[in-house]
Amino acid sequence: MGVGQFFYAVNFSSFGMLGIGFIGPLPFVIIVAFKVALACKTKVVTGAFIDKNNSNLVDKEGKLKKKNLIPLLGNLYGNFAHIFFYSLAYKFAKMGGINQGVVPILTLFAAIFNCVAFYFGFNEKLNFPKVLGMMLAILCGCLLLVDSAGKKGETFIDESGAEQSKALYSFYSLGLAFLVPIALSSKHYLIRKYQSSYNYYFLAIDSAILESLSCSIFFLVFMADNEVEIEQLLIGGLTGGLMIIGRIYIAVGIAEGVAGPAQSVMSTNGIWMTILAVTVDGQELSFLQLMGIVSGLSGAFTVGMGDFLMGKIMK
Repeated sequence: MGVGQFFYAVNFSSFGMLGIGFIGPLPFVIIVAFKVALACKTKVVTGAFIDKNNSNLVDKEGKLKKKNLIPLLGNLYGNFAHIFFYSLAYKFAKMGGINQGVVPILTLFAAIFNCVAFYFGFNEKLNFPKVLGMMLAILCGCLLLVDSAGKKGETFIDESGAEQSKALYSFYSLGLAFLVPIALSSKHYLIRKYQSSYNYYFLAIDSAILESLSCSIFFLVFMADNEVEIEQLLIGGLTGGLMIIGRIYIAVGIAEGVAGPAQSVMSTNGIWMTILAVTVDGQELSFLQLMGIVSGLSGAFTVGMGDFLMGKIMK
């Protein structure tokens, strides 16, 4: 997922919210083709395109399972909020002089939100490693805020020729990025809550269809006033595909494992994006940004592996 986010940030973040349109069309076509193939297979085996005994969306009488619309729409919201807020956060990060790899690091806060929500919702234990991980995550946020505040007085010239504050756009970027873990955590809660009635594997795929369709609307709006190159469409398809595959793996981890560690793994995509942003795109990385990333990843590692390591030490 980190590579996919790098492709997006470098190639499409300059388009703002319309940039998300590029990651919609090709994944939509591919996923729909996959679902059609599954329906044809079901037709051969059962004699009908929909297996009502095992369907996530209709019951045995062919009626819509209304309660399953909650996890489906909740996942759509989480996915779309992820790419929508990041589309602006990546753009503002570059305008504010922040390495774009810092933005996905803030998804680690979803691990904190997961630990708290799943403690109350599903009785998952909240212990010392998780609390320590939360403190490191908060330190990460504080370091990034201090780095942004340090840009006070620095300016840049925007596309219209106006002078803008780097500090202001740095705060814009971090603020938008922080909204993403809230959406992701709510999505993860719904995956676990409804996993008995909606197969989490197909929940990720079905919500990806709606997500790709929604993004394609932005693509049509972009095409109305701009020319689109085939290369852009192919890179967008690759970007969207990598993000969808990453979300499917996370959904499996959330449903079958422990929510905090599963989300912590997702937070590591910031490592790969930062490396690529520095080595390939030539973006600068300040000392405070580096320390923020190290603190954040340490927090994610502590939440994810703390229980295992403590178990080994206690033995």
